[in-house]
Amino acid sequence: MIVALLVHLPFVPTRLFLWMSILWNSGPIELNDMDGEVIIPIDFDLVDDPSAAAPGPTTTAPAAPPDPETFTEPVATTTPTPTKKPDPTPIDAGVDAEAPDASSELPDAGVADANLDAEPDAAPAAMDAGIDDGGAGDASVEPTLNDAGANHDAEPPIARAETDGGSGGILPATTDAGLPVDPVTNLPDAGPVDAGPVDAGPVDAGPVDAGVGTSDPTAVAGSPSSLVGKNPNVKILIAGDRLRKYELGAMFGDVLASIPQWRQFIGSSGIDPVKDIDHMLIAGPQLRDSRKVVVVMDLNVPDAKARATIDGIVKRSNPPGKWLTDTPVPAAIAQADKGERIFAMVPGKHLVVVLPADAKGQLPQVKAIKPFNKSSAVGIALYTVTPANALKGSPLKVPDAVMKILSSLKWLRINVIPTDDSGVDVILEAQDKDEDLAREHAPQLETMIDAVRSYDVPIIGKREVIGKVSFTSTGSMIRGETHVTRKQLIYIMGFAKVHLEQQAKLAADAGAPK
Repeated sequence: MIVALLVHLPFVPTRLFLWMSILWNSGPIELNDMDGEVIIPIDFDLVDDPSAAAPGPTTTAPAAPPDPETFTEPVATTTPTPTKKPDPTPIDAGVDAEAPDASSELPDAGVADANLDAEPDAAPAAMDAGIDDGGAGDASVEPTLNDAGANHDAEPPIARAETDGGSGGILPATTDAGLPVDPVTNLPDAGPVDAGPVDAGPVDAGPVDAGVGTSDPTAVAGSPSSLVGKNPNVKILIAGDRLRKYELGAMFGDVLASIPQWRQFIGSSGIDPVKDIDHMLIAGPQLRDSRKVVVVMDLNVPDAKARATIDGIVKRSNPPGKWLTDTPVPAAIAQADKGERIFAMVPGKHLVVVLPADAKGQLPQVKAIKPFNKSSAVGIALYTVTPANALKGSPLKVPDAVMKILSSLKWLRINVIPTDDSGVDVILEAQDKDEDLAREHAPQLETMIDAVRSYDVPIIGKREVIGKVSFTSTGSMIRGETHVTRKQLIYIMGFAKVHLEQQAKLAADAGAPK
C-alpha cells in the first residue's frame, strides 16, 4: 500500500491500491507476459456504486526485449554543477507540532462506515489533520507546518546523466543514469535481492526518526485548503518545488504526464506537472467522480501561459467552453474529464483553481486566497477515509486477511519524503478501531508485506520492489515506514509509465471511429 502512492495521483479514477493488490497476490510474476495484460483502474470509491462496471480485458502485443547477447551498457556522462554550501539550519520534516482538536468528530460524508470518525479522535501531538481554512472552518485547529528556515537551494544538486540508460525511452534521459536493463522486462535493473542490505545507501538515507508523524495534505498546503471544504474524504498534496530538487521529480513528472486525464486538462500547453507547478492540492468526496473535486495549483510560469493553458481547455471542450463575464478573477467554464468545471486564475499570484461547475459563488474567495505554505520536507502527502472502500467492487482478488485489516481502519495517511541518496522515505499512519486491533494488525501487516516485497523474474532472479517495512502500534494508531532506493524508484516509475501509456493507447483505440 506504501508503494502505490508513488504512481497514482491526480485526475485519475485512481489506482492507489493497484500495487498493493499486485503485491498480495502471491506467486511468481512473469513480467515478460505483463505487456499482454490490462491494467484495471481501482477507484477511490468512497461511496457504494453498484452501477460501476469494470472494463473488459483487452490484449496488446508485447514489446520485444533487448538481445542480452548484443546489449551494451551505456556510459553515463554528467555535467558538474557548482555546489552551494549547505545551510546548517535543519530542514523542517513536516511535523505538525500541535495536537488535533479532540472534540471534533468529522463525519465520513456518506461512506459505508459512516459511524466512524473521519479524522483521529485524539491522535498523538505530532498528528494534526486540521486545515487552515481562513476562518471558515474550525478556528481551534491551526496548522504549524511553515518551514522553519529550510533552505532547499542549499542542498547538493543531483548529477544529471545525458543518456537514458538503455531504458528504451521508458524514463527521461536525466533519470536512468546508465543503469543496466533487464533483458526480460525491458526495464532498468532494480538490482538483485542479495546485492546488498535492504537499506543500502548513505547512513542518513534511512527512515526518519520514529517520533515524527505524518502531515495532513491540507495542513501542508495552508491557506489554499480553505477552498476544498472542511472534511474532504480524499486529499492529495504534491510539492513540485520539493520534488524537482531530487531525481525523483523528473521520474514522477514523466509518469504524471503520461496519465490520460492529465493530458485532457493540460493538453499541449507544455506545462510539466513537477517542473512548472510548485504545489498542487487535490481534494474532494471521491476521485471516481471528479466533478466535485477541487484542484488548486501554484504555477511558476507567467500569467500569460496560465491563461493560454485555460484557453486551450476551453477550445478543446465538447460542448464548447467559454470565458465567463462579470467575475472577480478571470474564469472559464469547460468540459474536462467527463464533466463541466470552472477554471479560474488569480493574476499576480500564479494560482490556477479548478472548481465544480456549480461553484461560481466561490470565485470571490479564490481572489482573496493566500499562497501555499512554504514547502516542508514532505514531497507528497495523501489522506483518505475508509481505505477499504477503494477496493469494494474491484475485480481484483484481495486476500481476506488484507481486507479484514483495511476494513478496520478509519483513515490512512501517507507521506513521501525525498532523500539525498535519490530515494525516498515513506511513512504511513492509520487509525484502527481500537488499541487491541492496532496491536494485532501492525505485526500482521509487516509479515504480509515482507512476504511479497520481492518477486521472481524469469532468468533474472529475484527483485525487490521496496525495502523492509517496519510496522508498530501506539494506542489505536498504526505506523509503518520504509526506504525506497533509487534503483527501486526507477523500476517502479518505469513500470508505471509503460502501463499508463498502454492504457492511453487502449482508450484511444476504443474511442476511435470503427
